[in-house]
Amino acid sequence: MVLAESLSLAMLLVVLVCAVTRPFRLPEAVFAVPAAAVVIAAGAITPAHVREEAARLGPVIGFLSAVLVLAKLCDDEGLFHACGTWMARWPAGRPGRLLGAVFALASAITAVLPGVNIGPNLTYAGSLATLLWRRIVHHHEHDVALREFTVLGLLTVPAALTLATVALWVSLRLLGT
Repeated sequence: MVLAESLSLAMLLVVLVCAVTRPFRLPEAVFAVPAAAVVIAAGAITPAHVREEAARLGPVIGFLSAVLVLAKLCDDEGLFHACGTWMARWPAGRPGRLLGAVFALASAITAVLPGVNIGPNLTYAGSLATLLWRRIVHHHEHDVALREFTVLGLLTVPAALTLATVALWVSLRLLGT
């Protein structure tokens, strides 16, 4: 068992190093998938356990995969480069303005994210918050009917969005950016 665990740790380190260094500009999956196969072949985890965990985490895996696809599309369209260029140019060598630029961009992104990640949306898989909430509810063996899900969303989402918007407004007023 120690050999399997050591091999698992070694594969994890290889995947992490490859994710950071991006050898030959290859995607991380080129290294992660074979590493996972090696770990399974070594017996560190059984294929049945892999299937069980994948089924249990399916909605979260799907959501995070969609986020990665969205990030790739943003990168392909030059959004990250444009944001980086703006943040490099606008401060004109002044650290305080650079901090303000980073804060302004992070605030703009954060202002969008609460709208898609606060409370129940129209579907269970509509937001990361919903997926986590659903997992906790099911872990405690509590069934939630569609009516209860919708009522909870109608009660919590507007209040959370209002609080998030007020918090953003206050932070912008206090920091002056």
